[in-house]
Amino acid sequence: QIAHPKSYFIKTIKMKKLILLILVFLTLGVSCTKNPQQIQNQPNINPQTLPSWFNYELKDVSSGEEFTINDYKGKTILLESFAVWCPVSTRQDQETNKLHDELSDSFVSISIDTDPNEPGSKILEHIKRNEFNWIFSHSPAELTRLLIKEFGVEVVNAPMAPMILICPNQSYKMLEKDGIKSSSDLKQVLNTCK
Repeated sequence: QIAHPKSYFIKTIKMKKLILLILVFLTLGVSCTKNPQQIQNQPNINPQTLPSWFNYELKDVSSGEEFTINDYKGKTILLESFAVWCPVSTRQDQETNKLHDELSDSFVSISIDTDPNEPGSKILEHIKRNEFNWIFSHSPAELTRLLIKEFGVEVVNAPMAPMILICPNQSYKMLEKDGIKSSSDLKQVLNTCK
């Protein structure tokens, strides 16, 4: 018996949707199971060709002071893209906090909120509630665009807890491990700058 063309068409569409859904889940599953050792690779960007986002003016929501990433030249920096609404971001910051407790001021943390709908007051409330004690700023739309152009849309995907390592010589790279990086993972990452 020959299937009705409309029925066949609907089944084909449903099958394509199912295959697409399976591929998405497989992709997410693979990206969430990367080995922590993958984050140990040396940064390999030439520090002589610094991108414009290094000099983009930001404002520390706690102090109100303006700064650029380039102001911290010569220091190891962990640059995090986060959102207040994301519990993964908060858990990542708790791990970063542990690292600050252990290593004190041997590195600089800068967390930028890349959600355009979260005002500075919400970020400040988040910092105080969780007792985070480093630089937090809101990312202007232009800076977010520059980061996406450089690293891809993953850099603003808060549930992936995206972080960028910037070494004292200003070489940099986005960490390959998706999701929460433990304080010991981050310590290994910092050591790749030495």
